[in-house]
Amino acid sequence: MKYMRFIIGIDRLPCNIASEYYINKVDGGFQDESLPWESISIKKPAKVEATSKQESKNTLYTYQITFKTCIDITGGERYIWRLHMSGGKYMIVGNGIRPYPKCTVEVVMPDEVKDDQLNKVIVSHTTTEPLVIYRKGVF
Repeated sequence: MKYMRFIIGIDRLPCNIASEYYINKVDGGFQDESLPWESISIKKPAKVEATSKQESKNTLYTYQITFKTCIDITGGERYIWRLHMSGGKYMIVGNGIRPYPKCTVEVVMPDEVKDDQLNKVIVSHTTTEPLVIYRKGVF
């Protein structure tokens, strides 16, 4: 059955904290409730693109998150990202260990007042592990 999956919220967690709590995704992923996730205010909905390809007998998964926010996000620190879906499910991009998700921020300074002034954030991540989708409290 097909259903709509809009991203209605985004949280982030520094990788140095996440790597302490990382559990292999086969064993259940992050112990989500004990981690200090930082919520980010976004213009809804956000966009997620997921692709996979075979390379050297391995499957590589590439995820790209695109969202707009009024918060000044710097690309200096490494984060993992938790995405809130409209159906009550969550996705985690990154796991606190290498390779880390890359964050690019486009600061918008429009030439007209009526144009969008939100910062555009693009997070990309390539890994050999598939994306984790779960309900809060249930892995």
